Amino acid sequence: MKREILFLLVSSVMLLMTGCGEDEEGTTSTALVQGWHNQGKDCLACHNVDLQDERHLVFGGTVYKTEDNQNTDNLDTLCGGELYVNLWDAGHTQKLYESKKYVDPNSKGNRGKGNIFILQRMLGSINANNYFIEITDKNGTVLTSMLHQFSGGAYDINNPQDGSNRISCNACHSKDGGTTPIFVDFNKQNLCQ
Repeated sequence: MKREILFLLVSSVMLLMTGCGEDEEGTTSTALVQGWHNQGKDCLACHNVDLQDERHLVFGGTVYKTEDNQNTDNLDTLCGGELYVNLWDAGHTQKLYESKKYVDPNSKGNRGKGNIFILQRMLGSINANNYFIEITDKNGTVLTSMLHQFSGGAYDINNPQDGSNRISCNACHSKDGGTTPIFVDFNKQNLCQ
């Protein structure tokens, strides 16, 4: 009896694993499956302190559908889909960085719904400057924008809300932080999956 149960369990697991993450040709699926990954938390506290170098971020944060978010663990409150960050000069006349150009197709980072980031190994760093920041969907539609300062310095876990180097978005943009979470324009909430 125990053998039969073990055989059924092993067979069920193997059946469930068949084809996971791959399409019929055996290549990795391009479907964007997003779930929970520390949304609303200080991204760089792990991704520049605790994790391996290949997982370090230049900056990172979380985007919500509305500013009135009571539960960071509720996936329905997050703006999902393929989100990108553009950094323009302070006058919003010249695009200087596009996260779309610094994506590692093998990275699993996009699985956290609503999370935005650039891997440090893909870009290196962001020059010291004031930047007009845009968050867009995959079609380039601007969902939200803001002006922020970057000192070009490294992340400091003892000062994650560094007002001169705003690289860890959730350190300030949180329900417990000094400002509201990052949220999309009301008229564009339907673009968030």
